[in-house]
Amino acid sequence: MIFAVGFIQARKKFCLAYGLAGTFNFGKLGSITKVQSEQDKKADRKTAINIFAQSALLAGAITLVFFALPL
Repeated sequence: MIFAVGFIQARKKFCLAYGLAGTFNFGKLGSITKVQSEQDKKADRKTAINIFAQSALLAGAITLVFFALPL
């Protein structure tokens, strides 16, 4: 699951944790800013949940492939 979350976050260039927390970081490392607009927070949270759902599906698919392989 960790691989899937990291992979999808990298592909979408969006941090799941920041999206759920309603924060962002476009400045100096460690400088976190809160998202001001409620509409933007809602969109970020929706994107974060979407990333989590896609990650769960990817992790499940990879797991099924490994279980289906004959050992």
